Amino acid sequence: MWNVALVKLGWHTYLPSPDDPSSPNYLFAFQSPWQRKMLLSHGQSMLMLDSTHNAVSNYGFHDARKVSLYTLVIRDPVTGKGLPVCWAFTASAATEPIELILQWLRLSSGLVPQAIMSDCALAILNAVAHVYWDLGPAGPKHYWCIFHVIKAFKGVAGRYLQERADEAVKEFRNLLYSCLPHPKTRWRFFYDKWKAVNVAFAKYLEDQWHAHYENWAMFYCTHR
Repeated sequence: MWNVALVKLGWHTYLPSPDDPSSPNYLFAFQSPWQRKMLLSHGQSMLMLDSTHNAVSNYGFHDARKVSLYTLVIRDPVTGKGLPVCWAFTASAATEPIELILQWLRLSSGLVPQAIMSDCALAILNAVAHVYWDLGPAGPKHYWCIFHVIKAFKGVAGRYLQERADEAVKEFRNLLYSCLPHPKTRWRFFYDKWKAVNVAFAKYLEDQWHAHYENWAMFYCTHR
């Protein structure tokens, strides 16, 4: 119903499965003509992707699951603040629906931003890589938002390290903000120290952070 009404008003929409709104793969993206204009006029530099999970209870979805809301944002040229240029509801926070949203936006608008910023969800990381893989080094750089990086690290450090969590967070911040050369050498000291304390935490460090160092460390974000 939303899709039909918005299309009549000239909105750009994407609804891959209109006949099955209860599907676990449900996805609905929509963008007003004004938002499309702003995206094309001011979105070349950076496109920011914000996610809010379990935002709305909707018992029409598969297994009565809640939906995720994705908001694509650019920098407002007048206020300097975030300007939403597209919204999307999904019934899954996996890679595939995010990839479909970005692919639709790229194909329908023709825009390829110089950079994309998001939280540190690996599903978003994989989606961005899949959508722009054909561009190679000319594709958008993908940066992780510092706020979300520190928030995620704090949460996991608290579970694994308990009373030593603040110590690990402080050291991680130093790695995050450092612009000195040879960052991975300093990472190895950090990793070895905390592996001796908690092996499971060390695996998290390796999988979430070391494997994606260039997405969050300031040294790489300013030298790419």
